[in-house]
Amino acid sequence: LHHFWEMVAYIANTLIFILSGVVIAEGILDSDRIAYQGSSWGFLFLLYLYIQLSRCVVVGVLYPFLCRVGYGLDWREAIILVWSGL
Repeated sequence: LHHFWEMVAYIANTLIFILSGVVIAEGILDSDRIAYQGSSWGFLFLLYLYIQLSRCVVVGVLYPFLCRVGYGLDWREAIILVWSGL
């Protein structure tokens, strides 16, 4: 019974992400003006910087805890965590 509900949750999660991807892609591709606006590309770049900065802050705050728990974490693995978004 546990495996059944796990499979149902997996299928529901997959459908939600597929549908949201289709809706977002349709909204972006239908709008002809979005690619020509420089402000959109600027906001996209700022969003990327904000996401990287927030990852740095989270990994930096949790770094002492992650070093002492589980398998441990060194600074090279922390950089990979920040860069890859894990």
